[in-house]
Amino acid sequence: MQVLATKIEGLAQDMSEMKHGITKMADALTKLAIVDERQTQTILAQERAFKALERVEERQRTHEL
Repeated sequence: MQVLATKIEGLAQDMSEMKHGITKMADALTKLAIVDERQTQTILAQERAFKALERVEERQRTHEL
């Protein structure tokens, strides 16, 4: 009977550790999603900046002619 109780206790401890690990993985995944979103927003902002620069360069070429 003691052996069974010990095994159940060990199983409960393992499950607790797994829950803790899953929580940490979920936190890491959330942080990764935030980094991904920020990177996407940075890329979009960079594209807008390059388009604006192209418009300025085009106006400058127009005035130079």
